Amino acid sequence: AESRARMVAMIKLCKYDFHGSRWQNISKEAKDFVKVLLTKDPQKRPTAEEALNSPFLASAREINRKRNIRSRAVAMNLVQATMEQYASYSTLKKLALVVVAHKSTSEEVGFLRSMFQNYDHSQNGIVDLPEFKEALSDYDYTEEEMEDLFNALDIDKSGELHYYEFLAATIEAHGELTEQRLAEAFDRLDCDDSGYITVNNLRQFLGESAPQSYLDHIVTESDEEQDKKIHYDEFLKLWSSDDDKKRQQYMHKVASRRQNGDGIEISNGFSEIPTIVADLSLSMASTEEQAEEGELDDRPEAQMFRSNKHTSIRALSQTAGAFV
Repeated sequence: AESRARMVAMIKLCKYDFHGSRWQNISKEAKDFVKVLLTKDPQKRPTAEEALNSPFLASAREINRKRNIRSRAVAMNLVQATMEQYASYSTLKKLALVVVAHKSTSEEVGFLRSMFQNYDHSQNGIVDLPEFKEALSDYDYTEEEMEDLFNALDIDKSGELHYYEFLAATIEAHGELTEQRLAEAFDRLDCDDSGYITVNNLRQFLGESAPQSYLDHIVTESDEEQDKKIHYDEFLKLWSSDDDKKRQQYMHKVASRRQNGDGIEISNGFSEIPTIVADLSLSMASTEEQAEEGELDDRPEAQMFRSNKHTSIRALSQTAGAFV
């Protein structure tokens, strides 16, 4: 009681210090700002509006603005690097990542959902070529390079990028996929549970309109044993232990392409990626929680994909707009 009475007396006298451990890492500018706010005379104390417009808070807002711009730029570099790496993959590996994308929950998708909005300016769940080029305006790509990249991501060759295609191309931005998720993708492609992937399996997945030559190419491209079947071991070899190292190389390449129009220093930022991705994913999760949204795999089109092994990629693309 005596200690509490003394504290009240000190507050009334406006006597305080910053000796406590919690103040040790606080800047002098921040402490000076607190002192101003604790001015005893209300006539001399700043109003709420004056406090909000103080140089200290203005400076803090500018620091946060630059930090946010830099974080988004590094995240965008990561997305672009992952896209470029995806463009180099075999067709079968791309199809497997389509499956992984469709089976992903909101938590597994994380910040990629908000990054998709950088491309989908019309907010309809589909990115056309002009939108794609506009999203890449901060990078030094030629028209031909942007078109080649767009076509490499357009797995169903519809001339548009659906949300699930974007996720397929960028899901590895979160890091190495677990074998469990790869096994689920193999199981989905092996729709007759034969233990291997064949041309007939791919026809069921891609639809009857897929050309025979295209289906043959997909199998031949990854068929090490040349028996016209993709066994599980062959499938796993599509992912190598140095994929992350290659992604770093793509990050350096993409960072060198970026045209810095904000006057903010942006390096390749690879060492900062885990923190930036975690922060952006947390922010996205908070936004979704406020909107009371469910996980992606609880939505009708994702349920269809998860439960029906005979759903084709064409059928899925027709529902992609609702998937966002």
